[in-house]
Amino acid sequence: MAEQGPEEEELGWSDADYMMTVAKHQGLGANADIPGPTRFVAGIANLIRKRRANLEAMDLPDENGIAIFLLSPAPGDCGEQFARVPMFDNGLTSVAGRVWLLSEEVVAGFYLEFDESSDEDAFQLVCDDLNYGDLPAVVLDWRTPVLEVRHYRFGLGRPEDVTITPIEGEVTSEAVKAAIDNACEQCFVTPSAAAPGLTLWADPRRHMPYSSAEHQIQSQLKATLVGSFPYCRVRHEQPQVSGRTDLEIEVHDAVDKSVVTRYGILELKVLRSYTQGGEAVSDSKARNSVGEGVRQAHSYQQEKNARWAAVCCFDMRKNVDDQPDCFAHVKAEARQNAINLWRWMLFASASEYRTYLQNNGLVLPEHQ
Repeated sequence: MAEQGPEEEELGWSDADYMMTVAKHQGLGANADIPGPTRFVAGIANLIRKRRANLEAMDLPDENGIAIFLLSPAPGDCGEQFARVPMFDNGLTSVAGRVWLLSEEVVAGFYLEFDESSDEDAFQLVCDDLNYGDLPAVVLDWRTPVLEVRHYRFGLGRPEDVTITPIEGEVTSEAVKAAIDNACEQCFVTPSAAAPGLTLWADPRRHMPYSSAEHQIQSQLKATLVGSFPYCRVRHEQPQVSGRTDLEIEVHDAVDKSVVTRYGILELKVLRSYTQGGEAVSDSKARNSVGEGVRQAHSYQQEKNARWAAVCCFDMRKNVDDQPDCFAHVKAEARQNAINLWRWMLFASASEYRTYLQNNGLVLPEHQ
């Protein structure tokens, strides 16, 4: 059973819509600094969680069919075909069997109903009839036993280029580490692999990272984790009695935001041989930093009542492959307190990385 859509209103984003978006954006401050397309996917995932919770509370069955969400500010030339929903984010409006036009914050929206008899017809409607095939899109299929968001970042005109992520589920330490593994390979491992706007090395020839390297890694990981777990909130620099968490991963109940499950605490450490200004960093300073990280992770986990915690070391030291195990002196303490110890080696050049892979019998990833 689907609710009736709202009456059609004058099309275009109204002042009220903008004010609502601002309020919603402030309320989602944890995601305010991540890329818009990632925020868009996360907003849809959380909308669907709220929609399902409302249907369950009203003792109504789940919807059936697919819903298509397009990242677009307004209907444009096709405006007369669309109806406007000013409070789409409350989860009370039926979504299946409709093409939706939404902003990144997923607050107000416009929809056009389509015939649910064929997925192909729905894609054709978007690409050919509406000429929206190049808009970033998310498709949700209510017919599957496990709901997932299918993100087409280049639009439905390229259906083979899709990323599929769940809208709910346990956030395990293993899954988070796998997401960070991928981020390191794609964004951090060498200067040439860096994501746009990410510059970790002030002078790679002299192995001198920027002083902001940890902050840059933190920002990229936050976006990566929201993209991998769009139903989560990933918070950074959260103040508490014992200090500030680098990153924490939590899930709010779809309806009652006061009910929070805190999954993971990530304490980030960057290990250097030299500062940005060229001053040598002693081995003892690196060991002390890692030791402090373990104590911080344990303290934050206890204070936040999180399910797990990890110390994440990004090793940017010279001749990093020859450096001793940065966790050797803290393994017993970490084991006692159930703290995960994760390390990624970041190389100052692609040639150093290739040498490391060759020496260790590993294969060079395609993106290099």
